[in-house]
Amino acid sequence: IYVFVAIIILLVASINFINLSIASSLRRAKEVGLRKVAGADRYKIQKQFLSESVFFTIIALALSFVFIESFIPLLNRWFDIQIYIDYLDSRFILLSVLIIIWVGLISGSYPSFVVSALQPIKVLKSGFKGNKANTSFRNILMIIQFVISVCLIISAVTINNQMTYIESRNVGFNRHGVVNIPLHQNSLKANNKFIKQAFSSNSNIISLSAHSFNITDNPFHQTVWYEKGDEIVDNIAWFLMVDQEFFETFEIKVLHGSTFPSDMIDDPLKGYVINKSAAISYFGEENPVGRRLGMRGSEKMGKVVGVIDDFNFLSLHHPIEPLVFSIARSGYDYISMRINPSQYNASLQFIESKWRELYPNYPFELQNVDLEYKKLYKEESQTGSLILVFTLLSVFISCLGLFGINSLIVKYRIREISVRKVFGASTFQILFKLSTNILKLILIANIIAWPLAFFLMDNWLNNFAYRVPINWFGFLFAGLITLIIALLTVSYQSVKTANANPAETLKCE
Repeated sequence: IYVFVAIIILLVASINFINLSIASSLRRAKEVGLRKVAGADRYKIQKQFLSESVFFTIIALALSFVFIESFIPLLNRWFDIQIYIDYLDSRFILLSVLIIIWVGLISGSYPSFVVSALQPIKVLKSGFKGNKANTSFRNILMIIQFVISVCLIISAVTINNQMTYIESRNVGFNRHGVVNIPLHQNSLKANNKFIKQAFSSNSNIISLSAHSFNITDNPFHQTVWYEKGDEIVDNIAWFLMVDQEFFETFEIKVLHGSTFPSDMIDDPLKGYVINKSAAISYFGEENPVGRRLGMRGSEKMGKVVGVIDDFNFLSLHHPIEPLVFSIARSGYDYISMRINPSQYNASLQFIESKWRELYPNYPFELQNVDLEYKKLYKEESQTGSLILVFTLLSVFISCLGLFGINSLIVKYRIREISVRKVFGASTFQILFKLSTNILKLILIANIIAWPLAFFLMDNWLNNFAYRVPINWFGFLFAGLITLIIALLTVSYQSVKTANANPAETLKCE
């Protein structure tokens, strides 16, 4: 995605270069005419313009290296990566040469062909006012620019809506205010009861649980046997080992039955807790408490002791699937603690000091479950931020090009504007006349961009089992914002020209 968007931005800049080169050819028409009269052929003029284009590209590439080195520390912190660029690497040199060829030669080729084709006698006699062919081509390029900008704006809005939905969605358990201590060593796993007792002495720790669940890790896949009618069938289910306090600590709702009774600690195979999806999928009912189920073969089956409400134990990229819980004597991978929010920092200090007191030889590691949940969507969050930056950059580059082109167009229409003022045209009428073409281009760009953006964003959202609908407000917002920015971009130069004294412009006519 990053490479694709970077290429898109480079394409926008290249389009700007082509548009401005075509527009500036109006100013350089007499120069070309004189060079041809002095003996320069079309090839030499093309070579001159291409050389200028390549030169500008080389200067821009050199400046980009300065910006890259300035922003690399920020990017490394932002994306939690380590970027290092070896400017002498052959692959980097090859990429730089390809960029110069693409931006320099391809972007400069069309303007050079347009200018080199000018007829000296026409240019020197009456000047060069452009023609319908290059005006149409310039309009097409401007439409492409606005299509890209509109698509990026819609993408930024949609990604932001999805990330807001992810943040606010009720996933079926309360992750706020819960911290995990990973138990990496077997000796720690065997002492989970002792660890729980040690931390429970603090009244600000509301509840504790030992389990094998972590939101950033997938549970185990395991075969489950259960009775279906008169048969015993097997299937594949997600599986977690949890203690009696797990559902209380994570505030998961128990729908039917109960969590694990105390007598099951000595015999974990006697009973299991399942989620609502497993109840419906396996037994065809929401309350199968007492029905037979096991995970050690059809001969060693226990029973369902409780059904809990569905919760998203995987990321929202995946639908909720059947999940089976079992209790164990020990061997849990995590200790979770729900902390009083008003005493959060003091409780964390207590937890760390207590751990170092109990296990000075083991490193202290603490996970905030809410932050662990956000890690599941780190890439999407970074993509959204990057798309926003690229959107602003794309709109800014497009406006720069639009401003430059409009300045040249207004300059060559200044006599027309002055004549219109002499015949009574108001500033608003002249401004509307100069902006009509921009309005048409924005409308065409939105007609093209909306279905394209819908297709792209619909495909991106399909990566999530739980997603927001594509909001048409984003499309209207993109169209309106591009229209406003474009009109503001061209209005300054247009209003300035419209308010000029026509006598100053027409006095030599």
